[in-house]
Amino acid sequence: GTIAFSIVMSVWATLILEFWKRRNARLVHIWRAGDALDEMEPVRPEFVPHGERVHPVTGRKELHY
Repeated sequence: GTIAFSIVMSVWATLILEFWKRRNARLVHIWRAGDALDEMEPVRPEFVPHGERVHPVTGRKELHY
């Protein structure tokens, strides 16, 4: 009973993870998001921050434009 259950659960978990990886790869391909970081705009020097402020959600300092 217990051994069979553990084997079934191991197979189930492995299949779920593999199908999830396959689905993720398919969506990345469809959305063309695989190289999204390479295609992002470079930092533009004409944007100069006015100062710093504390982000209301994270509480961290960030540049304010």
